[in-house]
Amino acid sequence: MDAPHCSLPLFHEVARLKSFTKAARRLEMGVSTLSRRIGILEKQMGVTLFLRDTRNVALTAAGEMLFERCEFILSEAENAYEAMQQDLSELRGQVRLSIHPDIYHDYLAGPLTDFAARWPAIQLKIIISALAPNPAMPPCDMDIRFEAPANTSLVIRKILTGAPQLYASPELFMCRPFPLLPRDIQSLPCIQMHGKKPVWTLYSSTATQDVPIQPSHIANSARLCHDFTLAGLGVCFLFPATASRQVKTGKLIQVLPDWSGPVSEVYIALENRQAPRRVEALAEHIEKTVSAAWGEK
Repeated sequence: MDAPHCSLPLFHEVARLKSFTKAARRLEMGVSTLSRRIGILEKQMGVTLFLRDTRNVALTAAGEMLFERCEFILSEAENAYEAMQQDLSELRGQVRLSIHPDIYHDYLAGPLTDFAARWPAIQLKIIISALAPNPAMPPCDMDIRFEAPANTSLVIRKILTGAPQLYASPELFMCRPFPLLPRDIQSLPCIQMHGKKPVWTLYSSTATQDVPIQPSHIANSARLCHDFTLAGLGVCFLFPATASRQVKTGKLIQVLPDWSGPVSEVYIALENRQAPRRVEALAEHIEKTVSAAWGEK
């Protein structure tokens, strides 16, 4: 009979995916074999780990406790294995990361290629997606989003904090008066992110103003909004770090410079607290280079 610790990885996968079928597929073993191994583990430990019915699999209180311990134990085992398999002076292996497309295009393209050149023995497996990783899929080591994930088991780091400001192409004002007050924005074509209300909230050092707008164009991509703004098609909220190059060349100008939009934040979420050195190295590299480019944290 297998020792209890031999079945812990199997238990962990079922608990993580909340499904024997999905876990068996990930582990490349039969569902009946997996169920039997978990049953043996429960008998060895003298507790019930899962509540099962025809549709759902849920952890018992004992199962929840074991799952929390497994997160640490399996991570430590992976780190110990890696330490034995590689020269500690050389980082190697795979880092799996999921990135929101706007964050990648605006901030991470350069830092990621720099990191890949610095550590050629590390393979970056990058998924560019506006959607957070699906828990049923193989886990990512790192997820980079505009909002902190609700999953409290992840290690969350806030790497950027900043407020967007209004920008436009000078061409937009060739036949229009330049806005001097927030209410003047109402008469201008505006480029808006999809899913936002047609009201822009503007903040100054002493006041807050809600300005109703009539969007001329709507997109679910900050990059696309940026392109439309450069083309002279409207006023748009952009972050100073992403607009600075076009401002220097005269392709964009700042509108209402004493006013800004709501604060936005960028987060890195790590799969576990005992991340392998290669994952930690990438997180530190991103945090350092992106914060420097942004100009603040």
